[in-house]
Amino acid sequence: MINGGIFKYTAKTAYLGHVLRNRKYHLLQLIIQGKEQLQIERPLMGTILYKLSAIPQSTKKCEMSLKIEPVTPKVDFGESPFWDAGDQTLYFVDVLKRTINKYTPATNSYAKASVPVEGNGMLNSIIPIEGHQNEFAVATGKELIRVRWDGISDQVEKLETIAKIPKAGSHYNFNDARVDFSGQLWIGYLGLDPINGDFGIFDKGGGLISVQGNKSVKEHLDGITLSNGLDWNQNQNKFYYVDSRPGEIYQFDYDPNNQKISNKQTIFTFSENGLGGIPDGTAIDENDNLWIANFGGGKIINIDPRTPNTIIKTVDMPVSQVTSVAFGGPNLDELYVTTSGVEPSAARTPLEGGYLYKIIGLGVRGFAGRKIKV
Repeated sequence: MINGGIFKYTAKTAYLGHVLRNRKYHLLQLIIQGKEQLQIERPLMGTILYKLSAIPQSTKKCEMSLKIEPVTPKVDFGESPFWDAGDQTLYFVDVLKRTINKYTPATNSYAKASVPVEGNGMLNSIIPIEGHQNEFAVATGKELIRVRWDGISDQVEKLETIAKIPKAGSHYNFNDARVDFSGQLWIGYLGLDPINGDFGIFDKGGGLISVQGNKSVKEHLDGITLSNGLDWNQNQNKFYYVDSRPGEIYQFDYDPNNQKISNKQTIFTFSENGLGGIPDGTAIDENDNLWIANFGGGKIINIDPRTPNTIIKTVDMPVSQVTSVAFGGPNLDELYVTTSGVEPSAARTPLEGGYLYKIIGLGVRGFAGRKIKV
């Protein structure tokens, strides 16, 4: 389909001009002129420039020019991006290959290291530890462990177990994590099929805990299907949380003095907004608006949590399995996006994805990751 030169996309939604190709990558410049967004599935390796001049009916009208480019090699299942403002580095995990990964934009360098995980557990998050250079809290299966990694070698040193999921049985697995303003880690978990160790999720088997500075565990939620993205507003009086299987984002009142959540409200539902796939990882921007990865839907959804079921804008990604997002860059105005390169099943059928992407041109700033104090 793409052989260089110029061609027209015949649907009313777009004109694609100057489609170039060389042996290393494709460069597409897309001018979207209609009243729908164009779903782009190729290419993967290269730079994609979008100009969005019209938005789906559920969003407010806006116009923005975006540059979307993959910045790392392909992994199986990228997740949990964390921007370290101190060393200007983006960390993330490969859930299935059980590696922690490091991307440094200034040098365009990439490194990864294997992490020991017991049994069929998966590797789901990485967060640097405050005041301890090259030390990280990493969620592995049922355990949250402390590791040391120099960011260069291909192996880590396990130092200790920080906390465990407070339920008996080997089939529980940690998932997305985030540190609150006091330095305490909040992390969700889910029930995992003990037979094949892949994506068999038990209904209502998950929950949400926080890990205190003394390594004690405090339980906050139970009966969760698939615990995912979480974050707080800047005033620290609201807490946002994703349960992926019902496709819902919740808002809670938050008491920062006691690390307590209450008054659960559903503020966004995927089905009510005609969205396919499920909500996954999240980030919050300087305006207290949420950016939500749309796993299986190939989008990033920007919503206003103060007005239920309000989409501000959407960003179409070049792959379908979008897993999580994090703001980064020197000015915190770039959005890093992790994706999956395999089908979410025991077969792990390869997909066109698995890259860490960087988006430039959103016109909004976010926040660097907060490190855990433990």
